[in-house]
Amino acid sequence: MMQEVPSGCPDIPDSRFENPDGSDSVDISVVIPYRHSQAYNALLEFTLQTLIEQSLPRHRFTIVLTEQDTSPRVGDRVNRYVDRYIFGWSDRPFNRGWGLNMGFAGNPARYYCCFDVDFLVDRDFLARQCARMRGSSPVLRPYRWIRNLTEEETRNVCTHSMALNAIPLPPAPPTKSVGGILVFRAHFYRRIGGHLEEFEGWGYDDTLMAKWCKKLGAWSEGDDLVFHLWHPPHADANKKSALPNKATCDSCLDWTKEQIYSRGERIVWGDPERYRKASIKAYKL
Repeated sequence: MMQEVPSGCPDIPDSRFENPDGSDSVDISVVIPYRHSQAYNALLEFTLQTLIEQSLPRHRFTIVLTEQDTSPRVGDRVNRYVDRYIFGWSDRPFNRGWGLNMGFAGNPARYYCCFDVDFLVDRDFLARQCARMRGSSPVLRPYRWIRNLTEEETRNVCTHSMALNAIPLPPAPPTKSVGGILVFRAHFYRRIGGHLEEFEGWGYDDTLMAKWCKKLGAWSEGDDLVFHLWHPPHADANKKSALPNKATCDSCLDWTKEQIYSRGERIVWGDPERYRKASIKAYKL
């Protein structure tokens, strides 16, 4: 007999693509995956504000926020910043790849920009990436340097954005990071089936994506400077998630080009009901 849906699995809010200026004209869509935490809560609206102030004409880009939790927390707060808000029910640790995929599934933009909420870029960032993508590989890591801001610097910048101009930029070697911000040609992202959604917690999802893109000859790097905003450590940023994530990454590193592409042909990705369906199935059992 059919069992009731367990409490704590709310209906998924309507997540149609909302772009009052017409989605057909969109060059690039920025997707921010979000899970409520002390670390990110104070940064959320500041990051969104810096994005809507980009010099690229507003009708040429969209901002999508995906939230994963047992109930929506920030939809009302972000409504005036974003073109689309998607909620996915989850009682599991943060799943960054799934959060990104939710925002890109069915997204009509030409280019997809993965953007972590704790990053800060200059006002011409999106315009510059659109220009680069017209003549680059299908995947772009847009930065060469990451400047990690201190707690005081982050507080000053969030209070007065012009304070960023006064931050010293000490000489530093190019970063080896492959996460935080990536830009994809939309057709390539769809062809490979987006991010792997088996990673939970923190670590290795961006490592695997970079390895796959390099194997496919799709990787390129820009020369931007971007800023990483200080925040308290994540409560779940520990070895409990790192160890299984590393095992997942290692099991996929040796995939051939054919395996990577065939994955994109046979999976469903970016489903907001991913965990809700699993919860209901387990409840029925």
